[in-house]
Amino acid sequence: MSNPDDFQVGVLPLLPAAEDDRDAAIIKHCDRAIAELREARDIAQVRAIAAWAQAFSVYVSRLKAARRAQNHARLVTLLAERYIGAELRRARDRNEIGAQGRRSDLVPAGNEVRPTITEIGLSRRRALEAQRLAEGDEGAILDAVERATMADLPISCASVLCMVAPTPSAPDRSAAEEAMAMLRELAGFSSEVDPSDAARGLTERQVSQARLAFAAFDAWRARCEAVISPMSVH
Repeated sequence: MSNPDDFQVGVLPLLPAAEDDRDAAIIKHCDRAIAELREARDIAQVRAIAAWAQAFSVYVSRLKAARRAQNHARLVTLLAERYIGAELRRARDRNEIGAQGRRSDLVPAGNEVRPTITEIGLSRRRALEAQRLAEGDEGAILDAVERATMADLPISCASVLCMVAPTPSAPDRSAAEEAMAMLRELAGFSSEVDPSDAARGLTERQVSQARLAFAAFDAWRARCEAVISPMSVH
C-alpha cells in the first residue's frame, strides 16, 4: 500500500512539465489512488481519498491535461463515491444511521441516537448520488468513463449515473396516501388522548400487544425515515 499521507487534500503531487509525461503521471497517481480505495478499511479512509481526488481533479483540469487524464482523475472520485454509497447502504441495513434532525447529545450514555448523514460529514445530495452509484458495479463505471473518453467528452457524476444506474421506478402513490392517512389519524389521536391515562387502562395482555405494536411501528418508521432522509434535498 502507498503512504496514506500521499492522499491528503493538501498533498498534491508535483507533475512533469512535458505534456505527455505529465498526463502519464496523472494516470499513474490516479491508479495508485484507486488501488488504495480497493484496500481501504473504513469509510473515513475512503472519504479522505475522495477529497484528495476532488482536489486533484480540479488541479488537473486547470492544467488543461488531456481528456483521458482529466477523466481518469474524475474516475477516482466516482469510485470513492460508489464505495461510500455501498457502505451507507450497508450501514442502513445494520440500522447504524439515524433519521435527519435527531439530536445525539441530549440522551444518557448508552442510549445514543444513531448519527445522521449530515453528522457523519455528507450532504444529503451527495449521499443519494453515492448510493445510486453503488447500484452499478465498478466495471460499469469504468466502461462509462472509457466510452466518454473515447468520444472526447468530460464525465460527471450525473452523466455516469445516466449510463450505469437504473432509473428509479415511479413511487406507489396509493401506499403513500394510505400511510399518510394512518399517520394523520395517529397524530390526531395522540393529541386528544393522554398517554398515561391510556397506559393505565391496559390489561396485561394489551400491554404485551402494545409493546409488539410499538416495536413494529418503530421498525416501520426507521425504514421510512431511511428513504426520506436522502430525498430531503434543498
